Amino acid sequence: MIWRYEINLNVVLSELGEEFDLSRHEEFCPEEVRELLAKECEKARPLRRFATPIRDAQSIAEVNRILENVYDVADIQGVWCGFSG
Repeated sequence: MIWRYEINLNVVLSELGEEFDLSRHEEFCPEEVRELLAKECEKARPLRRFATPIRDAQSIAEVNRILENVYDVADIQGVWCGFSG
């Protein structure tokens, strides 16, 4: 596949996972987490539309549901999100 955009979403998620306990899906998602994820999505034009929903999300579970859509669109639109696996 030819990647049209490259962002570091997976790296950001990995770093956030080390700093915050994101396994508690029912809990409120910290603003810092939402902001960093939104900013990374804004770096690739096809993913910019997800920045506002990520910022508006309340729970970690809600952010995860949005990220599922981010990855789906990234695959379709040729956005490399960082390391694989």
